[in-house]
Amino acid sequence: MDATETTFRRGDLVIALAGAAAAGAAVGLPRGLAPALDGAATLCGTIFAVAGLMLPALYVTLAVTDSAPAPASLAACSACALRSTGAVLLGCAPALLFLGATGPGHAAVPEALATVALAGIVGLRILRRRLDDAITTLPARLAFFVWALVAAALGARFAFNLV
Repeated sequence: MDATETTFRRGDLVIALAGAAAAGAAVGLPRGLAPALDGAATLCGTIFAVAGLMLPALYVTLAVTDSAPAPASLAACSACALRSTGAVLLGCAPALLFLGATGPGHAAVPEALATVALAGIVGLRILRRRLDDAITTLPARLAFFVWALVAAALGARFAFNLV
């Protein structure tokens, strides 16, 4: 898939939701069912809130640099990036559950924050690679870099509010 691909697959978003829900639930489950459900809903909401707030800004940013792909293409590339983020979270959920179950109190919270940061970095990298055809000029690359920094800062702000 590249910036010219416009196939939007719902399965991408299902994996993103499943990964966020599993990682969020894994952190809260050692404390009970209610914290597990809260963690799952909160992490899903955080990831999709950042995506919902920042992806339109990415399109506008790329349009200003005359590098914007078609909206359907950006949606497909974004769904692929969200799928990658969810896959990382889904893969790390068992380890987070183990750390939370064997450690004292909120033992898995620092690891969960690191996992969310890693998943976000993977998602940003996948998005950048999928948009290689659109982001070819130096202004577009700089705009994407600044956008990625703002998205990461917003994601970090949301994530630290979860703790």
